[in-house]
Amino acid sequence: MFGFKRRKKLKPTEKSDFNLSPFITGDSPFAEPNWRGLYEHLKKTGEEDSNEAWSDVAIAWAYRVSEDKRLVANSDNFLMVYPQAMDKPEMLLEYMEASRRRILRRMPGITINDDRMLWVVFVFNDADIYERYQQEAYGQASAIASSGMFVHNGYGHFLFPHIDQGFSEPVIAHELTHALVSHLDELPLWINEGMAVNMEHDICRSAPLDLDKLKTTPWNENNIETFFDGSAFRSGKLSDYAYLLGRLIVMSLVREDYDRFCGFVNNANRNDGGRAAAREWFEVDLDGLAFHLLQETSH
Repeated sequence: MFGFKRRKKLKPTEKSDFNLSPFITGDSPFAEPNWRGLYEHLKKTGEEDSNEAWSDVAIAWAYRVSEDKRLVANSDNFLMVYPQAMDKPEMLLEYMEASRRRILRRMPGITINDDRMLWVVFVFNDADIYERYQQEAYGQASAIASSGMFVHNGYGHFLFPHIDQGFSEPVIAHELTHALVSHLDELPLWINEGMAVNMEHDICRSAPLDLDKLKTTPWNENNIETFFDGSAFRSGKLSDYAYLLGRLIVMSLVREDYDRFCGFVNNANRNDGGRAAAREWFEVDLDGLAFHLLQETSH
């Protein structure tokens, strides 16, 4: 006989008594709070380091962003705003919890394991509302089409449009990886994205590594700096190639030695694209390694 785990019944999150209004500018429900003002407010009451106080803030924020057809629910580690049309939202919360556990197991020494806070997740009913949130909350929509977004600003959170469970799972794996390394403030973007896409593939078997595309690589000595400084990831012409190269270098370093990779990631600095940390932990020149890997894939 097969045994099936009984799924927990989804219960709405109880509303917070925290008054968020004084910290909101504008009428849009998507406007982000004044995080600095909130920190100063909690500092006056001695609660700036209280996870409970910040959870109250997060819940008040989630209910403000939620619209008539949205609901707010939480699991042990996630607070989710989701559309009423979503079928079985408890499955998505369970998947987030399972993905969190897998990422923590697969990336020890790099990820942050803080189970005292709630990660905020906004799941929008369609791509138009997702883009509207980006526009109103951050002043502009992303220049590159994306299926999800982690925002390391104020209270870290991620967001994506909901299509179905199959669409949501790789987005969650990717954005949650970003969330769990967000304590590494100086991490170069190429390492961050390389780890996130590789983890997305490891967990969901999505995002296969398209090495054939790198056979016509645009990278050369004149533009490789745009990869290491992160600007290529925001370029319509170079972004796909940047993600591929990031994955390739990350995979190469992980296979070389995971313990040294941990040291490298924890010490990598975006100001030099991680070059000094690579020399320290792997005795390798990153530019040379990038072109070597690209040359290997072209044969």
